[in-house]
Amino acid sequence: SRMHTMNEYVLAELKLICSSFVLLFMFSWLAASVAAGDAGLSKVVLRLSTLLIIGAASYLIVAIGPETIYSAIESNEAFSLLLPLLTGDWAKGAVVLLCLPIFPVCLVLEMIHNFLRRLVRVLLMTNAEPGKHRWITDEAADMVESLCAWHISSVMKKGIWIGVIYFVLQVGCGRGIVVLLAWVCERSLHLPWAAVVFILYGIGVTLFLLPPVPGCPIYMVSAVLITKRFEAGGGHFLLASLLALVISMVIKLTAVAVEQKMIGEPFSNNIAVKKLVAIHTPEMKAIRYILSQNGLHSDKVLVLCCGPDWPTSVLTGVLKLPVFEMLLGTLPVAFLIMPFTLSGSFIVHASTLPEHTLEKRRFEGMSSALLFLSMLTQMGGMMLIFHCTHGVTERFKDEIAGGKWMRDDQEAEVLKDIEDGEERLRRRQEATRWEVLPYWVRADLLLGLTLMSVMMHIIMLPFLKPFKDFSLQDRFSDVADVYFLINPPGWVAIACLCCSVVCLAIFEAWVDKALDASGDAGDAKRLLSDGVGAARSYGGTSA
Repeated sequence: SRMHTMNEYVLAELKLICSSFVLLFMFSWLAASVAAGDAGLSKVVLRLSTLLIIGAASYLIVAIGPETIYSAIESNEAFSLLLPLLTGDWAKGAVVLLCLPIFPVCLVLEMIHNFLRRLVRVLLMTNAEPGKHRWITDEAADMVESLCAWHISSVMKKGIWIGVIYFVLQVGCGRGIVVLLAWVCERSLHLPWAAVVFILYGIGVTLFLLPPVPGCPIYMVSAVLITKRFEAGGGHFLLASLLALVISMVIKLTAVAVEQKMIGEPFSNNIAVKKLVAIHTPEMKAIRYILSQNGLHSDKVLVLCCGPDWPTSVLTGVLKLPVFEMLLGTLPVAFLIMPFTLSGSFIVHASTLPEHTLEKRRFEGMSSALLFLSMLTQMGGMMLIFHCTHGVTERFKDEIAGGKWMRDDQEAEVLKDIEDGEERLRRRQEATRWEVLPYWVRADLLLGLTLMSVMMHIIMLPFLKPFKDFSLQDRFSDVADVYFLINPPGWVAIACLCCSVVCLAIFEAWVDKALDASGDAGDAKRLLSDGVGAARSYGGTSA
């Protein structure tokens, strides 16, 4: 009974921590979204989310303990499904990437700690047994041994990839897209209305087709550009916001249809894509069930409106869902777009008011408040998507276990490809064990991970300021060139990123060559064994 109560307590704590992990990814996505309107708010959100994940992970390990956590997870079906994710190489790579700079410091502190502990034993002449390890404490040695038991090369490789994804999302989407849209906004300001609408529509749909780009900067630039044109002609900024909302809705619905019919459906019979989407998992079957419902069901609207733009629309194409139903379910997204268009109009209107006036501060405050409100709304919508998906999997648990419910026509082929992939993965894991890697390959991976960690911390640390703040209402001509937006630490971060990617490419090239060599050796060995067997058989027959 006591163990059952303990497990319930640990599971409750795990739910809190897993919610923190989910919030981290949400905040990272949303930070890139709101960067178009308020770069300061974006940085605050990103740094708070990083502190949240570090604090949650530290609490999980220190306060509860790994053994207790594993015991509680194994007793719960839902968490046992998450165990491979929480203990996989991707999670380990993220931890190593974040904690790499402090690892040597902790090691030195443990050496000092062990030295002081031994010194106290000598001075007090105690009979306590000395530690088994000479340089560091037994506790630290146990942790180092557990780290050495990891598949180190796989963890390092995934850590580098996480850094690349982080840079693309936070710098490429959060800053690069904003600079591009600000340039388009300034260049289009004096064009005819028809040209302005055409440019907004073309650029908006094009950016929507890029997987990592969120829709929020597109909505913001529509509001900023149209409000500037309206106010220059004596129009009201609220009417401009309404027109921007209409244009943004047309862009969004066009992108939904194009992504579904031109990207998703052509790959609807592709086994590799379906394996990537994981159509065989209970969660994806629940999503298929939710999206297959006719009409405007609340859970269907949540998935279509609050899910990530590109993945959601492409998924509906892969699942061969009717495009009209998807467009109908996407219509309520207007309520999510409206805060962005209002925020853009408010910030443009505030720029026309006299400095240091109450009215100017009021509109600037309302603009930031609307951005924050939209961020919270999206976050709440994503949380509700997880809740609805979990509810469907629980409701149809028996049907899912039977294997027939929401089964894809190619599910058997997908499962067969997964089995074949496991064999290829086993060969790759065996060929890239840390013990068998040449020293120069180890040094290459370690250098790549170190450089990526340096890049990530340069961008995250507030006092380094690698990039100048830039938002859609700023004038691109004021900075003369895009290079002036990058401070010296930013150039260091970009150089570290490029060198780290080169190190990763060198490692991948070596692995491919090693696998080819091992494959040729394996084929030769099998041919030799077959030849020997045939010779023995022939000899036995003739005798």
